[in-house]
Amino acid sequence: MMFKAEAKASQCVAEAAEYNKDRWDKTHRDHDLKTGDLVLVSTVNFNNLGGSRKLKDAFVGPFIVKRFHGHNAVEVLLTEGFDLKHPTFPISLVKKYKKPAETLEEDIPRPAPPFNSTEPERIPSKILDEKLTRILGQDCRLYLTRFKNQTADTDKWLPKDKITGADTLLRKFRADKRTTHGSGIRAFLFSGGECQP
Repeated sequence: MMFKAEAKASQCVAEAAEYNKDRWDKTHRDHDLKTGDLVLVSTVNFNNLGGSRKLKDAFVGPFIVKRFHGHNAVEVLLTEGFDLKHPTFPISLVKKYKKPAETLEEDIPRPAPPFNSTEPERIPSKILDEKLTRILGQDCRLYLTRFKNQTADTDKWLPKDKITGADTLLRKFRADKRTTHGSGIRAFLFSGGECQP
């Protein structure tokens, strides 16, 4: 009786192992990566990227495959921002990078150029004001410029390199600024509770 139970149990284990092997062979696909391919790495284990996990990209890269460690791990060449990470990842966290099609790039609407080239050349006559602003992540100083024989509605905020004769106009602007602001400030001395100019 004991031998029959043991034989039946070993037969069931062998059938289960064969069944699992058949299922694995039907559903499993080998990776098609080679050394030198570009891959994206999943950020699921990247804890130090900062910010909300929902707002982070699911994959980072592309990185170049350096070598394979066994059948289930891949080593990549990490770029500067990720060089503190260990370069070996499980193959399940890596996917092949597909370059975007050129046809998709043509469909993207392009912004209009900032300065219209068909507009006639206007000669700046005066700088009226200045401001510091951020353009494309960089601080940029802009100057409100008035043009010769033009009304105030055509005044434009321009960077220094787009203004013809900017050095001369800026010298005049800063000199005017000093004299107008300097004459308006007066110091008063208080003596005996009275104001004396």
